[in-house]
Amino acid sequence: MKIILALPLLLVSLFAYTIEFEKSFEHEIVPDTLQASISVTVKDTDEKSVIRKLTRYANFVRNFPDVVKRGGNFNVYPEYNYERNRRYKTGYTGTLSYRIQSKDPKQIDTFLEKLHTLKESKTEDINIASLSWIMSDKQLRGKKDQLRLEALLWINRYTKKLSKSLKTSCLIKDVSFIPVRYPSPYAESAMPIQKRDFAPTPQRDLQNISINATFQLECK
Repeated sequence: MKIILALPLLLVSLFAYTIEFEKSFEHEIVPDTLQASISVTVKDTDEKSVIRKLTRYANFVRNFPDVVKRGGNFNVYPEYNYERNRRYKTGYTGTLSYRIQSKDPKQIDTFLEKLHTLKESKTEDINIASLSWIMSDKQLRGKKDQLRLEALLWINRYTKKLSKSLKTSCLIKDVSFIPVRYPSPYAESAMPIQKRDFAPTPQRDLQNISINATFQLECK
């Protein structure tokens, strides 16, 4: 009896096979966050003066409540001229850079307008670059969760349909998701900020978000 019972089990295991494949799932969504890179450059013959001026800008950026600030680089370095194989210090240059974000374009405009009022002389330059719409971290996480759920629902329907079509019993052995990187906005050339002449808000075009899933099924 033991031999007779083992034989069908052996035959079933021999005829079991694995199916593995990939499939992409994607949505088009409207990005919810306006982002820009700003930089301030200050030149002066006195190092302390450069630091004082940059600190004034840094304090404003840090305390402005209506935009999200990311990054933040503060650098001061000497400038030199060379004459007859000798190096002469001519002054100092300081740079301050941030990436700012807001869901409301008016807040970006207000920020830039108030930032410009801090400018005291022609030795201070304020620039803006890469003004573009992006998906916020919260929006991106939410859409990824939706796509993963969509993938799981799809593979359940597909497995049942496959079992019926092949007249076999197919089960899901494994589901894995391949990370997809989303490139940062293309870095445009810096645009100087002039009074009442700020960069226009770009059009909010649809952006694509996708995930790649790998499925493994066993049928017998």
